[in-house]
Amino acid sequence: MLKWLKRLTKKPRTDGRRYKRAKKGFILEEIKAELASIKSAQAQAAGVSERVKYHSLCVKDNSAAIENLQKQVTAISQSILKLSTTLENAPKTSPPTLPTLSPTPDAKDFTHLQECALVILWKLTVKGDNQWISMKALVNGIYPGQNYNTVRTTIFEYVRIFEELGLVSRLKRGTRTFIALTQKGTETVKKRLAGKKEKLLHLPEIEA
Repeated sequence: MLKWLKRLTKKPRTDGRRYKRAKKGFILEEIKAELASIKSAQAQAAGVSERVKYHSLCVKDNSAAIENLQKQVTAISQSILKLSTTLENAPKTSPPTLPTLSPTPDAKDFTHLQECALVILWKLTVKGDNQWISMKALVNGIYPGQNYNTVRTTIFEYVRIFEELGLVSRLKRGTRTFIALTQKGTETVKKRLAGKKEKLLHLPEIEA
């Protein structure tokens, strides 16, 4: 009877072995998990190391570029300094004088010949019943019998003055230039004739 009870209460050895094997398996799984965690950490550390290395190279390249720019700036500064020194030591020259154009006179300040030219232009317009008079006809009217090429420069200057004062209009057709009195020019001529009619109309160059 006692032997039978002892057999019942006695634990089988197989259960102890199973427990030991299970415990070993659990420990091995934990070790594997730790190893996997260590490998993952190592992989992350390697990635961080690569990124740090890459950024270090970028910083190095940027530093080289900045140093190159600084060298260029220094070279430019030296060139500017040399140019400044050269300019300071260069002999000072006065700026070239521009040719001054004679001021355009007012109509009341016309010379006798300028008045005659304006009156002759008006007479040619009335006589020919044509608004536009050729420059050659005007020159021949002022200087009859003289060479056109020797006196045209003076008449062209008169016409320029008349045009600036709004007394005449100029038209160019090919190589020929035509002149026409404006309304202001006609009124100016009539005012001149009203005060100096005898003096102007008896000039030889104004004879019709």
